[in-house]
Amino acid sequence: MIWSVSKHLVSIKPHPNADALEIAKVGANQLVVRKGEMRDGDTVIFIPKDSMLPEIMQPAFPYAREGRVRSVQLRGEISMGIALSLNDISTFFGEDTRNLLELADFGEDISALLNIEKYEPQVPSHMQGEVDPVPIHVYYSQHDCNQYGTYRDELDFTERVVVTEKLHGSQGIYLFNRTEGEQWDIRVSSKGMLRKGLILKQSESNTYWQALKNSGLTEKVSTLQGNAIQVFTEVIPVQKGYNYGESRVTLRVFEVRVDGNILPYDSPELAAFRDLWVPVVYDGKFGKADLYALSKGKELVSGQALHIREGVVVRPYIDRKADDGEWLKLKVINPAYKETGEEFN
Repeated sequence: MIWSVSKHLVSIKPHPNADALEIAKVGANQLVVRKGEMRDGDTVIFIPKDSMLPEIMQPAFPYAREGRVRSVQLRGEISMGIALSLNDISTFFGEDTRNLLELADFGEDISALLNIEKYEPQVPSHMQGEVDPVPIHVYYSQHDCNQYGTYRDELDFTERVVVTEKLHGSQGIYLFNRTEGEQWDIRVSSKGMLRKGLILKQSESNTYWQALKNSGLTEKVSTLQGNAIQVFTEVIPVQKGYNYGESRVTLRVFEVRVDGNILPYDSPELAAFRDLWVPVVYDGKFGKADLYALSKGKELVSGQALHIREGVVVRPYIDRKADDGEWLKLKVINPAYKETGEEFN
């Protein structure tokens, strides 16, 4: 999801675990708010997590430690930022700023006007590298997960869904373009890099390139038909405390696109990928899945339950979009999982 501070209309839903709280859908984002604090159709300015608040706002939000907005879990639901009313804007920034924001388009990035910047964690040197722009002829897409609480009503109780373990690593994205015969042009990136239209130059010291080599992913891609293959993966182990039993860097696959089409995880074409797929914890009717229970417990990757799982991701078996155009790839975070604030993508 692209970071931006922007104006939105709010949609309110009940909180499933707390009568005094509600779920506010702000764009594709989820907030947990006091009941009655907002109403359907209210206009708000949304400040997402990992925003650095200007000094004038910081005393009003003491839980934003060192001025940084963080996600918080309230009665089992994630709240992903701060929403300000236009009256709040007048209080913090004055009437002139409010007047400008009233003229702004919904969804327009207004972070510069409010002097709000995005926090960028320090990326370890072995995950950095020299970069190139993605060639103009190379097709690629992004993968994001939205909060389950915001979009759960978009899923039908009778439809088939697939629930997989959400791994705590770093998203590695691999682009394969067929040349002559069975040869491939291979391009490697991360979620953060590809957002900027950048790919990592090949390097034996780079984590994402190491994961490609150690996993044997190229050989598996060679079993597929098609000219443009995009593989979304979680590179592990790269985050402190989550080694998944691996002594060297590798990856697990959670989505494969062939010429722009997403393949179901159990399609015959992906047979070669089975040993690299993220663990599937449920496959069946949505109405019979307890997503909150499935989000808890230990990791399944190692088979040894070495540490907690970060959570789960639920998606329709045949991928589709919500009414607002967002893909229905929805995450439920384990209540025992705590962000350190230094995670990187």
